Amino acid sequence: MNSRVFVQFFFLAAVLLSLGSEAVRAEYAAGSTERVSVASNGSQANGPSTSPSISANGRFVTFVSEASNLVSGDTNHLPDIFVHDRLSHTTERVNIANNGRQANDKTLEPSISGDGRFVAFYSLATNLVSGDANGSPDVFVHDRQTRITKRISVSSDGTPGNGTSCAISTNGRFVVFSSSASMVPGDMNQTPDIYIHDLKTGSIERVNTVGDPEPYPNPYNDPWNPIVSPDGHFVVFSSAFWPVAGLVVRDRLAGILQPVQPTCPQDLNWDCAWLRAKSITSDGRYVAFYNEVGGLGVYVYDRQEGITENLAVTLDGSWEYHKSGYASGSSDMRFVAFHSWSSSLVFGDTNDHTDVFVRDRITRKTALVSLSDGGAQGSGDSFAPSISANGRFVTFVSDADDLVRRDTNRQPDIFVRDRGREISLTVGLLYLPLVVR
Repeated sequence: MNSRVFVQFFFLAAVLLSLGSEAVRAEYAAGSTERVSVASNGSQANGPSTSPSISANGRFVTFVSEASNLVSGDTNHLPDIFVHDRLSHTTERVNIANNGRQANDKTLEPSISGDGRFVAFYSLATNLVSGDANGSPDVFVHDRQTRITKRISVSSDGTPGNGTSCAISTNGRFVVFSSSASMVPGDMNQTPDIYIHDLKTGSIERVNTVGDPEPYPNPYNDPWNPIVSPDGHFVVFSSAFWPVAGLVVRDRLAGILQPVQPTCPQDLNWDCAWLRAKSITSDGRYVAFYNEVGGLGVYVYDRQEGITENLAVTLDGSWEYHKSGYASGSSDMRFVAFHSWSSSLVFGDTNDHTDVFVRDRITRKTALVSLSDGGAQGSGDSFAPSISANGRFVTFVSDADDLVRRDTNRQPDIFVRDRGREISLTVGLLYLPLVVR
């Protein structure tokens, strides 16, 4: 190593380490925060916004909002799905029919593709496509490029089914969802199943089974909350009953089903039927998950090593089991965003509210990200994060009215935190991207 580089590195490391917690606080303040649940002209929403999902590059954010002023002509007085473009600063409604007609019933749970082109959601509306007369919620995909909305909770021969709990793959090709309908030949188990729809070929496949026509050795009963890997190779879903209560991974290429954990850790008192996955890597190795009941922690499971890692780690190194939830991971699962009402995860957490954090699994550092531009903590609860592929951008819901200026609508809003400089500071100390010549 060049002597000047060597000296400069240790000088920088010594300065940062000597600053201790002050350096950590400075790191948090380095990012920027913007509100994205706004109209194209910048007007703030006149209703609550929830359920954000961010595109892989962090440019597009989709969310649910009951606001009627985010786009013109919104008169249905229902929750709708919107997409905000952070580059062009425009907002559009996507749960619409091909002729632009607005939905006649509520729409929920949006999921956006990596490039922001496709948005999947489920809706009780009956007027988004022609012939929707099943009286049940359906899963739809809206193509923002062609402005076409398509119902995908149908069998391969076009027979209508139903569907909820949907997610779209990063490449925009596959959509997974839960359905109580018989969507494939031989489906006679009369229980909900998990399906994956290939938007390219139009085919549909049941994934909570490896047998035909019925699951073998037995159904993974009452499966729900499916997610899909970026390329559609793996599907993860929750299962309530025998043969396993907890999370199950389907390897679609190998044609096998495996529990995420061989056994449910009884010493943690988990109700494993309520485990929910939010992210899985392309190679299927890492799964980020949490417990929906009681905030019983956020975790990453390494399927290769069989190791579960707790992400809610306090300053003294102990584990927080009962105060954290959600778990949205970057593409390599290095960064995982979650929310927690613990005040012991970072220095100086004094706002007495639920906050959003990002855990760096390599540096083993936790960063508070539900902050204002100046690094101030929010005056309200922040929760339900979604993180971009590289871990730089985190979107979340917040009741706080002081994360951005002129937030006076007294409604939960959607925000995006840009961690760009925060990441460079953290990574720079360990990996020395700075070269001094």
